[in-house]
Amino acid sequence: MYFKYIFQKFLRNIARVKLRVVLTAALAHGIMSYWMMKAANEADLVASPIEFFYFWVVTSSTVGYGDASPTTDAGMLISALFMIPFSLGLFGVLLTKASATLIEILRREMTGMKDFSNAQDHILMLGYQAQRTKEMIELILADKHRANRMILVVTDQDIEHPFLDIDGVEFCRVESMTHDETFSRIALTNAVKIVVDLGDDSESYVLSTLCAARNKACDVVTYIIDTNISTSLQAQYENIEVIQDSSEEMIVRALQDPGSSQTINQLMRADTGQTIYVTAFTPKKDINVNDVIEGLSQTHNALLMGIANNRRGSALELNVRDRILEAGKPLFLHYMHTRRLSTQDIEMAS
Repeated sequence: MYFKYIFQKFLRNIARVKLRVVLTAALAHGIMSYWMMKAANEADLVASPIEFFYFWVVTSSTVGYGDASPTTDAGMLISALFMIPFSLGLFGVLLTKASATLIEILRREMTGMKDFSNAQDHILMLGYQAQRTKEMIELILADKHRANRMILVVTDQDIEHPFLDIDGVEFCRVESMTHDETFSRIALTNAVKIVVDLGDDSESYVLSTLCAARNKACDVVTYIIDTNISTSLQAQYENIEVIQDSSEEMIVRALQDPGSSQTINQLMRADTGQTIYVTAFTPKKDINVNDVIEGLSQTHNALLMGIANNRRGSALELNVRDRILEAGKPLFLHYMHTRRLSTQDIEMAS
């Protein structure tokens, strides 16, 4: 019991030692060892800094390959009484500090305590809903042509990192989803996409408005069931898109037109082939939409489904034909394809 107490106290004291202190002590030990070996006429060991550094490392770490060792009595005494005893303590402390640092890094990652205030161009997923969040992440990562952005899952739930096995997904646990400190820690203003899914319509409404107001250049997608809240939210901010539960509509469509639900499901998934993409497009000259449809079909085998005049798609028109698209007027093309086309791809096809 007494030895256990001594050992625990020893570990606590080591934990208090700064890493720079240990490194400074190791440097001082190496310099002193060099001059002591030089004074002991160990010419082979101090012939060059590289040769001595090699000897110091293998001796201090007790590896001892035997290819470099002192030959004089004084040199052997220095090695036995000074170099090895002191270096064992230094290496022990250094390994303990390195292990403690690694454990702390892993602990902070597991518990979501890392700081992401320097993150840039990342995707924020605010709220954790177990299966739904996992499926959304899998669908995002399934798009192999997307920009390679970090996905940061943020929650105030008392859980550990739920996606450690998925590369590119980080986890942040916060005290409150609406505090300024939280927004700073997750670099809200630097995010390019934000998903709000708190599981409560009122809370999602508040957080969505805060996100949209603080990052006006970012697309905010929020999951809200209540129609009144949805309408109010989209009327206030152009960069918010509200997704409502469509299971009832899907059931009715499948009832009236068997198989239609499978079409909708496939169009929503990037991992099943053809799906829906949206690309901004501003015609450089007046052009008939029929030419755009034909160009997309012949050049990329893509099918134009609709055109909207804002990125939220609130004024989306489907199956547009025989219309002149005016030069300089920004549009958002909704099309079906196996990958997302760039604006340049569409310009070349038109």
